[in-house]
Amino acid sequence: MTTDESRTGRTSQPANTSAQNFHPSDRIAVLVRNGGTAKRSSVSRQLNDPGTSAQEWLQHKNEKEACDIYIGMNT
Repeated sequence: MTTDESRTGRTSQPANTSAQNFHPSDRIAVLVRNGGTAKRSSVSRQLNDPGTSAQEWLQHKNEKEACDIYIGMNT
């Protein structure tokens, strides 16, 4: 059981959530905060593809640096 499962009784699946909320061609913005701020803009398809540099970067920021990650529509 992961830490999220033990606290909330459910798993965390950010890639699936993002894929469900955005069409693959939607332009989205990613904001990563932990002291400083990093911003990225991309199409949803690139962010949601497993094994991409975007996924690796977000995973590193989440697991190793404990950053807050926000994803929204880039209008």
